[in-house]
Amino acid sequence: RVFGLPPSSRVMHQAVAYGDNLLIFGGDDRSVGYSNQLFIFETVRSRWYAPPATGAMPNARWGHSMFVYNKRVWSFGGFDGRYLTHELLSMPVPDCEDGCEHGVCNMGICECFPGFIGHTCATPCFEGWGGDFCDVPIC
Repeated sequence: RVFGLPPSSRVMHQAVAYGDNLLIFGGDDRSVGYSNQLFIFETVRSRWYAPPATGAMPNARWGHSMFVYNKRVWSFGGFDGRYLTHELLSMPVPDCEDGCEHGVCNMGICECFPGFIGHTCATPCFEGWGGDFCDVPIC
């Protein structure tokens, strides 16, 4: 059984393995058009998800190359619907590879317990403070 919402059927996308995950980016689904979304399939949990986008979104594309290096997905070239491109894109790969010391891993991102922050939830807030940025008083 597979959980989550998989990407639409598509051609000319790229897929690479990263740890226990399969990452898919770009392609053409022949109905909506070209994609600029990253999808991850967690093989251990048999679950698809699209991590939330942060920062500037890359142009949609197909026919590009892709690889993973140093916890980032790199993509080069492709066709954006009008032009062949020579762009080199880089996106962080969401993962909990380093563990979630004081939190839980949810879809590749550590969700920290109250009173802790940081990528691995290892940094404590000052006493009496919590929230995502240690800016909420804890009574």
